[in-house]
Amino acid sequence: MEPSEDLFVWNHVVTEGVESGDIISYMVEEESKKLPLILTKPSPCTSNELIHFDPPELLHQRLNILDPAVDPPTRALTPSEVKYCKKALKAFDQKLKQPLVISREFRDLTDLRKTLQSTQNFKVALDPDNRKRNRFTDVIPFDETRIRLRSSTGNDYINACLIKHYGIDQTKFISTQGPLVNTLEDFWQMVVENSCPVIVMLGRFDNIKCDEYLPLSKCQGNYGKFNINITKVRQDGQLILRSVKVQHNESLKMHNVLHIQHSTWPDHGVPNETSDVRNILKRLYYIPKGYQIVAHCGAGIGRTGAYITIHNTRERVLLGEQSSIDIAATVNKFRSQRPGMVQTEEQYMFCYQAIADELKDLTKIYSTRSERSFFQRLL
Repeated sequence: MEPSEDLFVWNHVVTEGVESGDIISYMVEEESKKLPLILTKPSPCTSNELIHFDPPELLHQRLNILDPAVDPPTRALTPSEVKYCKKALKAFDQKLKQPLVISREFRDLTDLRKTLQSTQNFKVALDPDNRKRNRFTDVIPFDETRIRLRSSTGNDYINACLIKHYGIDQTKFISTQGPLVNTLEDFWQMVVENSCPVIVMLGRFDNIKCDEYLPLSKCQGNYGKFNINITKVRQDGQLILRSVKVQHNESLKMHNVLHIQHSTWPDHGVPNETSDVRNILKRLYYIPKGYQIVAHCGAGIGRTGAYITIHNTRERVLLGEQSSIDIAATVNKFRSQRPGMVQTEEQYMFCYQAIADELKDLTKIYSTRSERSFFQRLL
């Protein structure tokens, strides 16, 4: 299923829902009003869980969430979500007071990269024809979780893995390396074939850890069979937001992408503060969960693994999953899908801090809104 621009909009909070056959009926809440909303489920032959909405009463308020110029609305929590956040925040705050315990957790993580000594799980990545497509010899995808390209030549390889936890209400990621000069076309093919609406880049275009897969100087350029056009750029703190149009030169099919770059996150290190990383979370919250998000740094395991861990944990906390506070289990899960996810102890500690900061912000926003609502009722 190819996304169109009007699918990526925000305008409502779903408050009630009843499913019947291929139609889902919802009530959506807009300020003090409740409006009926009918959503059609995608075809069962697709892998996407996207639902399309188009309430006529809200058309005038629709905003394209892939537009860098548009700020995402503040996330409004339900009372249940507030309870989940406060409970998880208490656990994270207690853990952050025990840095030695967190350090021990990291050292005890399963290091699946050691299995690279055996080619059993990495046969495709270690094929002689594919070795030149790996940026690093010790960071390669498992045969089971690797992303496969559609290929007429029979070679479907790209150094990328599908990263997911359990449950359909959680974002799925494609974790990949910074593209090489000889894999730039493959990278854009992967984005288009998987209908990825967002690319999260955690690093710089330095031709060492990541080659230039965007036409930064001319804003438009060809990468094999794809024409890439940067239509809009915005600086948001330490983030660079780009609106990108990807056109297939043969079919003329167009694909829209939001490119989010955190250029100051250092290799093997962490940012000085968590706010910019958490701003990525806020922007991605409204992306339908049926679409996969591309995330990469240099190797596609350190900074990328840390961001995906933070993002996934926040989602699961809001869903009330008690296991979400077990960061070690989450990282081990992701390491079973791509070796070496969350590369350093500092990055592992940063995951705890970023999640705690985000939960504090979410509960603070809820408290502020509750106080305002209380005083409004008194007037």
